[in-house]
This record gives sequence, structure tokens and C-alpha cells, in this order.
Amino acid sequence: MPPASVPIASIFWERRRAIRGYRTLAGGIAHDFNNILAAILGFTELAAYDVPPASAAGRCLREVLTAGKRAKELVQQILAFSRKTMTERQPRRHCLGHRAYSLCR
Repeated sequence: MPPASVPIASIFWERRRAIRGYRTLAGGIAHDFNNILAAILGFTELAAYDVPPASAAGRCLREVLTAGKRAKELVQQILAFSRKTMTERQPRRHCLGHRAYSLCR
């Protein structure tokens, strides 16, 4: 419960700013991890071309690729979180021309 002297609106804006900071941080980490992951997946795919698929090394490389694809999906989820914006209420335009234009896109 906030102290009575602190307006609720200032607490809201402070928390909103903090969430935006977390999203920015998450996006930066996800981009860096994605760059590292791209190198791992790329070099694993190149190595897989030189190894017989039925060999132990071939099976291990397939496991690395499977784990890398799961990590890539996780990065996409983190990036989606970092791109979310807190929507603000804005008046909606309900004119016919605007709706027709949006349907043509």
C-alpha cells in the first residue's frame, strides 16, 4: 500500500518505466544470445555435412541442432515480450473511409 502522500499516478508511471526497462534489457540479451546461437547452429550444420549421419558424432550433432532450435524458439518468445507495448487508450475512428482503407491493406 503506497503512502497517502504519494499520488497513485506517479506510482503507476514509475512501474511502467521499470517494466519498459526490463523489456529493453530482455531484448538486448535476446539479441546477443541470438547472435551466439546463430554461430553455434551454423557451425553445427557445417560439421554435420562432414560426418556420417549414423555415427555417434552425427547423432550428437543432431541433438545440438535440436537443442539449438528450441533455444531459437525461446529467443523469439523473449523478443516478443521485449517488443510488447503497454497500450494506451486512444479514441477510435469509426468513419467508413477509415474502415474501408483498413480492409484494403
